[in-house]
Amino acid sequence: MAKRKNGRPSTYKPDFHPDDFVALSKEGKVAKQIAAIWDINVDTLYEWAKKHPRFSEAMRQGRVACEAWYIELGQMAMVGKATYKGQPVKVNLGYYAWLTRNLFKWSRPDDRDVSQPVQVEQSPETKKLEQLPDDKLTDIIIK
Repeated sequence: MAKRKNGRPSTYKPDFHPDDFVALSKEGKVAKQIAAIWDINVDTLYEWAKKHPRFSEAMRQGRVACEAWYIELGQMAMVGKATYKGQPVKVNLGYYAWLTRNLFKWSRPDDRDVSQPVQVEQSPETKKLEQLPDDKLTDIIIK
């Protein structure tokens, strides 16, 4: 008896999907958007990447291309020259920062690991101030 295959047959087209993935990524589209455009589940993209080395490479190239698109958009927004499909656009930089940090796992200098204790050495002057009574310390601070 022949083994039965579960699920729908794959819609993967080796002559279309890798190239189109990269092309859409160059327009700033991320994997979830591309899956929606192709009317498939995003998990399908990752399954294709496991089974098809060319598609896996296209996903890597696409991620770089998409990130480059956002970098370019941010640079142009900083100098007031951002465009989308040839038309000038105003970029909400707060949203842009939030979006790119989440899409690309970009971090800020203040994104540090706070789970580890920090060792701080007090200067001799600080140690002297700690010995003062509160009223004397208040006098020093207010002056």
